[in-house]
Amino acid sequence: MPRRFLKVCNEPGCSAYTRSAGGYCDAHQKDNQLTRQQSDRGHAWYHLAIWRTTKRAFQMSQPERAWVCQHVDADGLMCGQPARICDHVTPFRGDWFLFLGGFNFENLQGMCQTHHNQKTISEGQPVEENEYSDYE
Repeated sequence: MPRRFLKVCNEPGCSAYTRSAGGYCDAHQKDNQLTRQQSDRGHAWYHLAIWRTTKRAFQMSQPERAWVCQHVDADGLMCGQPARICDHVTPFRGDWFLFLGGFNFENLQGMCQTHHNQKTISEGQPVEENEYSDYE
């Protein structure tokens, strides 16, 4: 079986090399495996019709939160860009109630792609092209 090429670990700030299929060095493999398991627990839920229904209901009932990026910077200024992502304020990590937005959608907010990616990274989750929650 051919050996994999060495590449730099996917962990931000790590310069170790790995041949791992997951892309993480030995020091970060276990930490990131746990994070991915927690993150993936509810990932398939984005394919369910109830998510599409919930997202549309949120957009219709609270358009000011759904269609404008809700990110607020350190100076207290809101981004104001058009929102492309229906974001979970608190990561749901397999919690069905949080996934569906809680009571009155308080766990959902609109975000632009840039601020959504920044928030996802700060939560320690891998950033992916989010095909499930983009507004279509």
